[in-house]
Amino acid sequence: MGNSFRHSNPTTPRDAKSSQTSVSLSEVALEMKRNEQKKKEEDKRKQSSSSPAAAAAAATTTAADGKGTHGTAGRKAESSKQNGEVRPADSTKHPSPEERKRIIQDLIKQAEQLEENGDFQNALNVRLKELAEKRKLYSDKHQETAEIMVHVGDLCNELGKLDDAVKWYRNGLAVSIELLGEDREELSVLYTRIAEVYKLLGDVEKAYLFCRKGHEIMVKTKGLDDPTTKAIKIILGKLRDDARNPEKKKALAAKAAAKS
Repeated sequence: MGNSFRHSNPTTPRDAKSSQTSVSLSEVALEMKRNEQKKKEEDKRKQSSSSPAAAAAAATTTAADGKGTHGTAGRKAESSKQNGEVRPADSTKHPSPEERKRIIQDLIKQAEQLEENGDFQNALNVRLKELAEKRKLYSDKHQETAEIMVHVGDLCNELGKLDDAVKWYRNGLAVSIELLGEDREELSVLYTRIAEVYKLLGDVEKAYLFCRKGHEIMVKTKGLDDPTTKAIKIILGKLRDDARNPEKKKALAAKAAAKS
């Protein structure tokens, strides 16, 4: 199963030094995901508090535009009425960027509520709609699109749809690398999650390769002494041993096949 919506209290990377055998790939991935989410929330708070004057000005402009006949659209409708024209609603009209942003925000609220309630299948359906809207608004090559791809992967992971999870994770990873470059801590989180899913699928060699890449990025961005870097190194050694052991590889593949 996935790692993004668990509410357990797993062993964290800080325990790695004292108890090497207790640390698992899923626990490290979960800890890294939590740290990533905290950083995103802090960044959002900073952005929202950085320009209150701009927000107030935008609100004033919106209110002014909406007076009387609800802005430009209302004024056009009023003009048409005065001229005796009756215009049918344009069903082919595409949402404006601002309208699409509102649609996206509504979808996010729906998905978050479903996720909070543990209804991950319906949350996945809503997140896929959010992804479609973000593709229209931003295009595929945008970080907003990459992030929702990863979130879709998290939900597939949680639902046990591991092949789909890998697909969405790797799609999000490819876009993020193209936009941001490869040596970024948040991408180490994603490499680790992909490694976890490959291990669940019984492909220990791919799990090792992705885990190794995640470890390389952590060494570059956080250093060898970082607790998470150390924890991933322990797991990397275990995966390497499993990848070199034909019997262990066969056993993991059989276990994964039994679950599918």
